[in-house]
Amino acid sequence: MKVDKIGKLCRRTGFCQLISIGHSDDKEAQFISTGNSVYPLPPDFPKITSEAELAAVFGWDSKKQKEVSLSTEYYCAKDELAEINLYDSEEGELECTELPMGVIYGKMNCIGLTDTMGGCGFINAILTEPLKDEMKDDSYFHYTKRRAGTDHYYYVMKDGMDLRAIILPTVFKDRFFQDLDEFYAAVSDMREKK
Repeated sequence: MKVDKIGKLCRRTGFCQLISIGHSDDKEAQFISTGNSVYPLPPDFPKITSEAELAAVFGWDSKKQKEVSLSTEYYCAKDELAEINLYDSEEGELECTELPMGVIYGKMNCIGLTDTMGGCGFINAILTEPLKDEMKDDSYFHYTKRRAGTDHYYYVMKDGMDLRAIILPTVFKDRFFQDLDEFYAAVSDMREKK
């Protein structure tokens, strides 16, 4: 995992939260949230204990720190996080397949995903950047979809059975769907003229 790329995502969103689970030194797990995604730090990564240490991990000086809302949160168990499951697996999670084509809308490149129940969603491809190098060499990377409450869901990137990232879906505004309808009509018209 490229931790510096997580830092770039934090600067892009203006948000960086260190999430520490458990209070015993030998069993504490740490995660970094960018607001749109969450990444577990490797077990052998040095323990981060303050906002200053978190900023130092990314090499941020005081000016860069002021550009980002930094916070550290401690929880006794992974279950205490509101509606987001940080465990490697969850009962009822759905396997997903990456669509052969994605969407570039505005300046955002989105990966399309379908789940085993026929649902479809998109994630911003930039949120996979911290894991890109590993994904090239490993055929065990895959996506699953989990429920967050009754009306929402999120995606999980896994390496085999291990959670590597949690990524919130891209939410498009109505204008996107109008543009998509226009594009579909134009393509249909072009096919008919062949």
